[in-house]
Parts: sequence; structure tokens; C-alpha cells
Amino acid sequence: MTASIRRVVRLTVLLPDDRVDVAVADDAVGAEVVRVARAASRTPVGGGDVDGWVLLHPTAGPIPLDATLQESLGRGRGPADGEVLTLAPRGAADTAPPVDDVAEHSAALLTPRGEPLGPRLAATIAVLVPVVAGGVAWANGRDVRAVAVAGLLIALATALWGRLRPETGVVAVPVVGVMGAAGALAASGTGPTWALVAACGALVLCGVLLLPTEPRLRPWLLAATATGALAGTAALGDAVLPRPGGLAPAALAAALLVTTATRISLTTSGLGRLDDRVARGEYVGEAGVTAAVARASDDLAALLWPASTAAVLLAAPLAATGRWGLCTALALALVVGTGARSMMRPRHVTPLVLGGGLAAVAVAMWGMGEASPRAIPAAVTALAVLVGIGGAGAGAGLHPVTVSRLRQAADVVGKAAVLAVPLLVLGVYDLYRVVWSASPF
Repeated sequence: MTASIRRVVRLTVLLPDDRVDVAVADDAVGAEVVRVARAASRTPVGGGDVDGWVLLHPTAGPIPLDATLQESLGRGRGPADGEVLTLAPRGAADTAPPVDDVAEHSAALLTPRGEPLGPRLAATIAVLVPVVAGGVAWANGRDVRAVAVAGLLIALATALWGRLRPETGVVAVPVVGVMGAAGALAASGTGPTWALVAACGALVLCGVLLLPTEPRLRPWLLAATATGALAGTAALGDAVLPRPGGLAPAALAAALLVTTATRISLTTSGLGRLDDRVARGEYVGEAGVTAAVARASDDLAALLWPASTAAVLLAAPLAATGRWGLCTALALALVVGTGARSMMRPRHVTPLVLGGGLAAVAVAMWGMGEASPRAIPAAVTALAVLVGIGGAGAGAGLHPVTVSRLRQAADVVGKAAVLAVPLLVLGVYDLYRVVWSASPF
């Protein structure tokens, strides 16, 4: 006796006031898709039974509620993963099915509070703002390209403002304030750094506003958002703080991103809200949990790579700024590297091991080159970091008991590495006197 295997596909269902992602079997009937989509909606959906709704496909038209998706779409294999369907009340959906073309998509992006503004406004903003900003920069003899790029991203963020949701307001509102101030300073000719701050802020805002509406691009949007936040923090620190200390805020941002990446991924993927949905009596099947776990894994990897890359890029410049920069670089390498021990999958361990290890090597190489034998404690600490994070990647082809013992030893070494940082701070005057002399702190 052979059991049939049901293939699970992810569908995006457009409701009158919401957009949800659901996972159903490819041989599910249309009525099941309607029930799951209504239950997963974050906004109240009108009452009535399933027969009061109609499910529309962009090209195949209405899908019968009593027929399977395979039969309705007539493709032999059933619906494709990531397909978009529209769910609407039967009385309002008797017209032709919507076509997902560029014009309608642009109009949807420019629909604040349900009032369509049309795609022409998007084109007008996207063209006029960079041109005006570039003209002002050219008239003042400034860098036209930097201001034009910042203006383009600001225009895009303005066009997406209508998609703002309450949960994104916590991030979007402060970013808009910083972005507006930086854009004004850039236009006044204070320097290209402020244009970079405005551009990074616009990139963060665009990513935050697009995350709820573009499920297929979510990992890339998260990576772009994290990159914009780190680069913007570095540029802002360079513009506000004295030159040697401008990288410290970026290091702090990278460390915070590593420590909070897991919680952020739980929020963006929806995995952290499954318990609340079950408590409200909503249906959460095994396929939905599996899909949420996969999304959380993708989101976590997308956040860790920019943070690890930032740690590697910041290590040597931080160490070159003086005693506090050296301690900050070592602490950043420790945070990034030892964070790998709390990860389970290789795709999450790899960026942290590479980031922490390369950052520690960069600090050690700089110290050995600048302070000669006085940098031996830095080299020892960097080696302890490498050994400590090495236990996170151990286990390829080894017995589980051996892996457990290796990780226990790595935990001990990692704690010793953390204790070495205060010792370096206490003895920094004697050990790094040569490096001190050039420090303004």
C-alpha cells in the first residue's frame, strides 16, 4: 500500500483590507483557501459563510470553491509556489479579475488610507525630487551625484509612506526625522556625508515599509535594511562625533544587531506570533508552522551577514584610533564570534564565525604591527576568540558526545576570552603606550 504525498504551496491572498500568506496543499479545494485566508487576516473580515466569497486568479479567473486548485488552474501540477490570489465578497467581485501589472502595482503603493493617488504621482516625485536636489547641489558647486541619489531614495520613501503600518511606525518615524534633517543639511552644502546619511535613512525606510507587502523579497529587504542602518550609523557618527570616534556608534549598532537578530527574525517572519494566533482560536496547521520556521531562518541569515561584514570592516579602523578603539574592536569581535555558539544551523553559524574570527585576526595583526611585542595580550585574546567560536562550528562527522565536549570546552575558553577584555583595559597604559600617544581621547 502506497500513501500519497501532498505537496504544500505558499499562496499570497489579497483581501479587501489586508494581504496574507498562507500554506495549503496543492490539492486543497477553493473553500479551504478561503477559510484559511480569512482566519489568518490581521484585520476583521466581514461575516457570512464561505459561499459569500469568491476566489480570483489573475489569469484563470474565478476558482470554484468546491473544486481543487489543480482542477481549477488546469496545469497538471497545480498552483505554483508564491502565486497571488484575490479574495473578495461575491457581490463586489463579479467583474473581470485584476491584472497585476506595473501600473496597478504602482497605484497600490500610493494608496494611503484607501484613497488611490495614481501612478503618475509616483513618477512625478521620482523624477522631480532628484532633479531639483541635483540642481541645487550643482548651483552651489556640490557633489551632484550624491545629492541626486539621496533625493531619489527620499522620493521612493515618500511614495511608500502610504503603506505605513502601526508596527513599523516605531522605526519609520525616527528614521524620517533623521533623514529629513540630513537631507536639509546636504542640500545646504555642509558636505556629502549628510547626503549619505539621508540615502541610508531612505533605504532603511523603504525596506521597513516594503517588508509587510513583499514576502518574496523579505530576506533581501532585511539585508538591505540592516546594511542601510549600519552604514547610516557609521556616516552619522562620522558627521557628528570627532573623527577618531565616529566609528564607535557603528560598532555598537553591529553588536546590537547580532544580539537582537533572533528576536527580529521572530517578528518579521511571524513565527513569534503563532502562540497568540492559537490563543485567539485561529487555525495554525503544521504547514504554517513549517513555513514560519523557514521564513525565520531566512530572515536570521539575512540579518547576520551584514552585521558580520560590518564587524570585519570596522575592526582595523577602530583599533587604529587608540586605546578605546582597540577595546571596542576586541569587544565587537567577542560579541560577534561568541554569538555563534547560540546558533544551531550552519547558515547562521558561518557568518558569525567568519565575522568574529576575521575581526579578531584584524585586531591582532594591527596590534602586532603597531605595538610590536607589547601587543602580545591582544594576540592571545584574539586567539582565545578564535578557539571559543571554533566550538560553534565543530561537529562535522564527529560523534555527538565528542561534539558536546568540544562545545563545553569552547564555552570555557569563550568565557576566559571575555574576562581578558577587562584585563586589557586595566593594563592598557603599560601595554599600548605607543598607540596611546596618538590618541586624542
